[in-house]
Amino acid sequence: MDSKAHRPGREAGRPRRHEEQHEGFGGCGETRHDGHMIYYWLIDGLKAGDKATLIIQLMKLVMKNSIIIGAAILAIVLASLGTYFAAKYWSSTTSSETEAVTNVSSPSCGDGVCQTIEKIKNTCAEDCLKAGDAEEVLVNSDATSEGFVVIHMEPGTGAEEQKNLANPKTYWPNLVSLVETADLYDIKLTLLFNPEWADYILQNPDKLSVLRNWEADGHEIGYHHHGPQAHGMNYWNGYTNQIQYQNRQQYKGTIDDAMNLLTQLPIGRKIYTAGVAGEEDRLFDWPPGVPYRVDGTTGGAVDSMKQETINNQSITFLQHQIFIPEGENSISLDEIRKEATEMKKDEYLGIVFHAHNFTNETKTEYEELFKFLSENLNILTVKDILT
Repeated sequence: MDSKAHRPGREAGRPRRHEEQHEGFGGCGETRHDGHMIYYWLIDGLKAGDKATLIIQLMKLVMKNSIIIGAAILAIVLASLGTYFAAKYWSSTTSSETEAVTNVSSPSCGDGVCQTIEKIKNTCAEDCLKAGDAEEVLVNSDATSEGFVVIHMEPGTGAEEQKNLANPKTYWPNLVSLVETADLYDIKLTLLFNPEWADYILQNPDKLSVLRNWEADGHEIGYHHHGPQAHGMNYWNGYTNQIQYQNRQQYKGTIDDAMNLLTQLPIGRKIYTAGVAGEEDRLFDWPPGVPYRVDGTTGGAVDSMKQETINNQSITFLQHQIFIPEGENSISLDEIRKEATEMKKDEYLGIVFHAHNFTNETKTEYEELFKFLSENLNILTVKDILT
């Protein structure tokens, strides 16, 4: 045991004359020597920013010690305070200036590289927007913002298959599923039928009722013609006005005969839109009284309406491009998106494919197409666009 703790005149635990129990700025009750107290008071006072408390402590020190020492300490404190507040002012000014500089857009904005300053200060979304954060594509606000989707119903391959109506029998369920899917996205289809499909539907009143319900819901019923020249004899639907083919085994009748079948499909018994591929067939086989024409192209899906004359009949027409997932000469969904963003006033985006292209394997891709079109364009029938 330390015998010094029990010397006369000393109480256990009382500080020595040159020690003080410090409970000032730190508040921790540490025991410090007089020589160190000034230092700690100064540092703690500056940390706390409590000038009033610091000066009171200083006055106590002046009263306790000589005036000369107090004056010296006072000079030190005042100098320290001046340095402290000057440093704070400089730090604040530098911070403000830095913030002002970093808030200015980077001169490299638009170069495709997300600079650190652009990323932190969010001054160039053009460079720093993540691919996953990209907004849905929007077409030019000055554009027409309208488009159309044409569906071809093919006659089948060869005279025997066409005679048995094999193609419509096989692909009628595909067409039903296609129209139901289009309805989910408010896509109005232009349905162009070869005469074999009209023959098949007219044989079944339930199917005719379904077709006319589609028409009542805003879809259009039109004519799709496979002539003997453009598609070749194996894909010819058997109808033509071209005399040199009327002695062939596949021959079924004239274009008037074909139209007598087709006009029984729509409620108003009127066909407004037709597609007749090939100039050779179109010159002879264009259906009389049909004012609107659509035709395929590989030059892009966007087109503006044009006027032409066929057999002294004025025709308005638009072109479209085929979309078949992974199909030859098919436009891709990315290309469709790009062309939609570049559309100008009085331009229309046109897509075409066949009923038999819509299968369980391709349904997802066509749903993606319909979703994009419904969110960015107003998809109407050809008749509604050109009327």
